[in-house]
Amino acid sequence: MTWSRGHTQSALAALLLALAGTWLVFNTEWVDVDVPPELRGPAKTDPLYTFKRFTEQLGVALATPDNLDRLPPPGATLVLSSWSWDLFPERAAALQHWVEAGGHLVLPTYEYYGPELAWTTIHSVPPPATKMPKPSPSASAPSADEDDDEDDGGHTDHDENAHKAAPPPPPRRNARPPRPMIVAPRTKPPACPGFVEPASVPPAFGVHRGYSSCSGSAGTLRSASAALWAVDSPRGHVMLRVAIGRGMVTAVNPRLPVFGTTLLENDEALLLSAALRLARGQQLWLVADEKRAPLIATLWSGGAPAILLGALALALALWRAGVRFGPRLAPAATARRSVAEQIRGTAAFIAHRGGRALHRAQLRALDTLARSRVPGYDALIVGERAAALAPLVGVDVHTLARAMNPTLNRHLPSALALLETVRRRLLLNPGNISGSQTSPNAPRAA
Repeated sequence: MTWSRGHTQSALAALLLALAGTWLVFNTEWVDVDVPPELRGPAKTDPLYTFKRFTEQLGVALATPDNLDRLPPPGATLVLSSWSWDLFPERAAALQHWVEAGGHLVLPTYEYYGPELAWTTIHSVPPPATKMPKPSPSASAPSADEDDDEDDGGHTDHDENAHKAAPPPPPRRNARPPRPMIVAPRTKPPACPGFVEPASVPPAFGVHRGYSSCSGSAGTLRSASAALWAVDSPRGHVMLRVAIGRGMVTAVNPRLPVFGTTLLENDEALLLSAALRLARGQQLWLVADEKRAPLIATLWSGGAPAILLGALALALALWRAGVRFGPRLAPAATARRSVAEQIRGTAAFIAHRGGRALHRAQLRALDTLARSRVPGYDALIVGERAAALAPLVGVDVHTLARAMNPTLNRHLPSALALLETVRRRLLLNPGNISGSQTSPNAPRAA
């Protein structure tokens, strides 16, 4: 068997694969990771699914209205988690009257509420501001070894100024290189802070006990009223319940485990049960948001006829004011009527409306044309109009005046013929008469 070039390439590929496998073996580690199961069905789409199942198992009647338009019945528990609950100013007073009448109000994340709840006598105290220690000069300057670090830690301000003025010392020959920073992996998450029920208040479950919860808050709660129940952190109250009239208010600085699956962790279920005083048959209301019907739907339900009439009027106005690309009907072809058609049309007109109507139509046609030939024609009387037109068409002024006056002419056909002759002659004469040819009483053109 002869060693060929293909054998060499195969050997090199096998060696590279062996080296890569060896590197992966010595540089990787297989560990077990707990992966929470994926939520499915309603648990994936409804953030209140866990809370609803929890209250259902306890026999609590849970209601989740979309807004605070109406309050729960007296004696019920209201969890107010909406940021827009005070959308209307009268709601704060109505909520106070409801609590004083015997209701139980629970306010999660109390540190974010405003002065509209001052009547609860509870106020949130922010944590004290901690000042960061001023870093020493040695913290910003790198050191060569541990002995130098210890010496730099005791510098005063005077030494610092002298150190800044002096030139940096040359590096020593036997100086050790800086040690690399090693970050230890977090193998276990830190434990959640503990809450306890103080001995000065009645316990929620018969004996004073502690709770493990990761929803703590740095702020604390205080009240001028006596506490009916409380849960404390090392800084003070984080949950506090006080009496208001015949009812009570429970303020919670950490968030309540209502949304998501936080309720299943640590002692969150016990804390929630203690804060809400959950019991079988209890009426519990949760207002998580201020939802309203869309504006269009509200307007339609309240004024559909007005909207329809307005839309119809707008459409008609747009149609009337719209630009048309052409006539609605095709124009009829123009053609000259025959004499027989003219005679039949005139006879039909006289038969339906009478001779006087035909005379008025003929005179109106003459006046329409004469306005463009004679200045101030509309201000002239019949005799003045005849005197202005007679020189232009070459007819007798008195004959034209009688033809234009329906009360003076005796023979209607001859009057109609004369008026049509004057109109046609005037149509062929593009000029107009001057002001000297009109009546002295006629107004002159500007």
